[in-house]
Amino acid sequence: MQTPFLVPLARCRRKKHMIPSLAPDPPKDPVFSIFTRRQVMTRMTESTYDGMRQETGIPDLTGILSDDLRNKPASKREARQKGCPDYRGLLHMGLNENAFGMAPSAKKAAIDAAMKGNYYEDFMSRDLKKQIAETLHVNPEGIMTGAGSSPLIEYLGQAFLNPGDEVLMCRTFYAFVDMAQMRSAKEVIVPLTKDYRYNLPGMLSAVTEKTKMAVITNPNNPTGQYVSCDEIRNFIEALPKNIVVVVDEAYIQFATAPDCRTVLSLIDEFPDHPIIVLRTFSKYYGMAGLRAGFLVTQPAILDWLDAVSESETSLTAQAAAEAALKEQDYYRDCKRKIVEGIDYITRELTALGCDVFPTQTNFIMFDPHEDPQVIRQKLIERGILIATPMFCRVTVGTMDDNRAFIACMKDILKELRKAA
Repeated sequence: MQTPFLVPLARCRRKKHMIPSLAPDPPKDPVFSIFTRRQVMTRMTESTYDGMRQETGIPDLTGILSDDLRNKPASKREARQKGCPDYRGLLHMGLNENAFGMAPSAKKAAIDAAMKGNYYEDFMSRDLKKQIAETLHVNPEGIMTGAGSSPLIEYLGQAFLNPGDEVLMCRTFYAFVDMAQMRSAKEVIVPLTKDYRYNLPGMLSAVTEKTKMAVITNPNNPTGQYVSCDEIRNFIEALPKNIVVVVDEAYIQFATAPDCRTVLSLIDEFPDHPIIVLRTFSKYYGMAGLRAGFLVTQPAILDWLDAVSESETSLTAQAAAEAALKEQDYYRDCKRKIVEGIDYITRELTALGCDVFPTQTNFIMFDPHEDPQVIRQKLIERGILIATPMFCRVTVGTMDDNRAFIACMKDILKELRKAA
């Protein structure tokens, strides 16, 4: 007999609404090709792992794993993290963190909450949801919180995607590709525009009867470019209503362009079209290490997402996030400093002959006209970590961080050009 604990709270709380379903084969796009965890483990099995197993008696677990786990595509994110060298001690300018950190009141709230760490958190995050609703003027019944936005993206896959479904996106945050592959869905990668903007017309042209989801990251990572709220509205109007629209706004609060605005209002404007807006506390609010994020959608959609969710936001993350939302003046000052840093880095890199792309985020993508991997490695040797997802991408730090980065870039480019 089933115990009451196993009945999803969502089913007791709201009336269920059916979500339209669809259904192709999952190819991979070479633009995202890296070693997966499975490939790494395969290489281990062919060499070191076999010997280690023979010497230590470690059993081969393949035969006892469930079919689902054995056939599950390896996560690229985990492969990156597991295979990542130890970069502790370097100046981090590659992960798009807020170098100015949390507001003091948010730090205090986290510390105070940690003192009560022997108790479980509020699994429903009631106080945090209430504060999110008040800050963003959204319906609290349409909010879900999570340990960052990554698990929330996984839930979207579990709730909506079947094998063979198509997920439309441009080149963007890797978690959405992982989401599709984990569900044996097909990620349809539409090329960016010539100026590296999200290609909404191209996405519309790529819609088929198998399209289940359309993903927009705005502003986009890694390019820093954006599309306007009006462009997204027009895109949704032209899209069939049985296609779920996901808009990731991880960097929207860094934006300064007047037409780079949140699309939260579109959730109510299109009540019969599934729209999900993702946010994180990792970037703007400086809480990357605490792991807190949320999504906003129509309450009927949230009912089904609640049924698949497993991750709760920790006690400390809930407390810090709630406090951070009340400190908008502090974060506006952080944003002002970041904009100053963008101006400084853009000016200096341009003077060094680099092509610098416009940004509405806290990072800058630039083309150094040298091998990005060589630039990255030489910066690591000098104690600075950047990213190279397309060209080079540097996170804006404190002004001391920014000056240190530019000084290293001057040395590196001088060295490379002299050797050429």
